[in-house]
Amino acid sequence: MVDYVRWMVSYYDAATNEYLWQDEEVPPRLAVGDGVLLPIADYRRFRVEDVWHSYDSHGDLDRGTHVFLRDVSNSEEDRAKQKNPGYYTS
Repeated sequence: MVDYVRWMVSYYDAATNEYLWQDEEVPPRLAVGDGVLLPIADYRRFRVEDVWHSYDSHGDLDRGTHVFLRDVSNSEEDRAKQKNPGYYTS
């Protein structure tokens, strides 16, 4: 029998280190440059700047995956809005 291990994924603003979102379901492994759409603040769109996998149970980067994002909403990198501009208001 395989034990299930909860692996939290936390998302932060890469410029300010502000906490943005946390997910308890493990998504596919993210890499630098991947696009991420989060259900916060009018579904802002981001690019992955850095990813850290922490096995420490203490401190700022607790156990889990920590993804640092750069907001690309309304920029030339905003592929999601380019695909469907009427859907995204910001």
